[in-house]
Amino acid sequence: MMAAVPPGLEPWNRVRIPKAGNRSAVTVQNPGAALDLCIAAVIKECHLVILSLKSQTLDAETDVLCAVLYSNHNRMGRHKPHLALKQVEQCLKRLKNMNLEGSIQDLFELFSSK
Repeated sequence: MMAAVPPGLEPWNRVRIPKAGNRSAVTVQNPGAALDLCIAAVIKECHLVILSLKSQTLDAETDVLCAVLYSNHNRMGRHKPHLALKQVEQCLKRLKNMNLEGSIQDLFELFSSK
């Protein structure tokens, strides 16, 4: 006997991705030049990711995707390309909900202060 599928969880979208979260601490005894290079690389990449997540282009593309899905729902509701676009929309919603921007900002500030 199969369990009922919760609303909004169609068969093609049953994978649940947990929210991001991790805490760890590392003590470095003898920091050297290699560690400084690694920290500089992490700071640079954090900054680039934050810029990408705050991008107006990402917001505009998300809005266009939602509009396309809404306008074509009746005609293409069960076509594979339409379902693939719905998966992209679901991933973008999950990205917004997991507060990745805040976590990366905290990491950026932690490394920048050192």
